[in-house]
Amino acid sequence: MTTVAGYVDGRATPITVVDIGGGKLLRTDAASAFQAMRAAAQRDGYPLVVASAWRSNEQQQALRQAYLEGRGNLAAEPGYSNHQGGISLDIEVHKSYTDPTYLWLKQNAGRFGFVNDVAGEPWHWTYTSSFLPRSPVFLAGATIAAVAGIGFAVWAIRRRR
Repeated sequence: MTTVAGYVDGRATPITVVDIGGGKLLRTDAASAFQAMRAAAQRDGYPLVVASAWRSNEQQQALRQAYLEGRGNLAAEPGYSNHQGGISLDIEVHKSYTDPTYLWLKQNAGRFGFVNDVAGEPWHWTYTSSFLPRSPVFLAGATIAAVAGIGFAVWAIRRRR
């Protein structure tokens, strides 16, 4: 376990993270839930490969700048990405809503507290601290807080994009 500078709703806050493999970090509760989900996916024949997890403010700044310059994917304003809070990760699904791994996640991720909460990004999954119904909740402008009862909101990311 390591304490890093995380961000929640634009405010710096220390968070405790653990390595989930390959040097990728998640907040401890999100990491535990992800490891359980990864084991279930593996048993079903779907290895979950993490492309990105916790990001430093510097990493988020670089991604945001690349996006603004037309060289990268959509990226939240630094301080407002759930990656910076240690609760979001990008899972390799070949950028496709028809990828078998995505379909497995769609069917099962909610059992582990994960939702696919960014429209147009089938790879982006966020831990909500709540175990949700069998299929993940797909949000359209709503906040995760409204759906799962946790103390932060995804709308800030959408608003700043």
